[in-house]
Amino acid sequence: IAASCLLLGQARSSDAQTTDQNAASATIQELKEEWVKTLRRAVEVTELQYREGVGDFSRAGRAQSALLEALIEVAKSRDERIELLKQHCSLLESTLAIAETKFAHGAANEIDAIEARASLLQAQIRLLQAQAPAAEQPRSKGTNEATGQAVPIVVRESDPEPISEAH
Repeated sequence: IAASCLLLGQARSSDAQTTDQNAASATIQELKEEWVKTLRRAVEVTELQYREGVGDFSRAGRAQSALLEALIEVAKSRDERIELLKQHCSLLESTLAIAETKFAHGAANEIDAIEARASLLQAQIRLLQAQAPAAEQPRSKGTNEATGQAVPIVVRESDPEPISEAH
């Protein structure tokens, strides 16, 4: 009887944890949706201000970049994330070109161009990482000749044929 009570208590604890996790997941999803909605509004406002001549181009660019960052964060698939990263790189390439032109004409500080370049490089790295093949997966075990311990033999997608123990 004590064992069944213990198991019942563990089941209830597990159910409570699942319920808490589901509630947290729902809250996180709601917050992410609100985050994206808020950033979309920021883009609308900063672009309108820029078009009316009362806003700064760099502020509108930062708002667009922040929105793309949020969309990348909430993307549901690898392909969607890659497409958003490509858009982000494109936006940052334009931002860099403008920042470099402004700096060359004395209309901006050098740090603006440096920060734009750094942001572009970071986005390009993230894009390449997202496009990289899936992580290497151990397929079988081999033996480390020096230690005699079993070690995974890894097959990469780029390998022409699986590595075998006969090699």
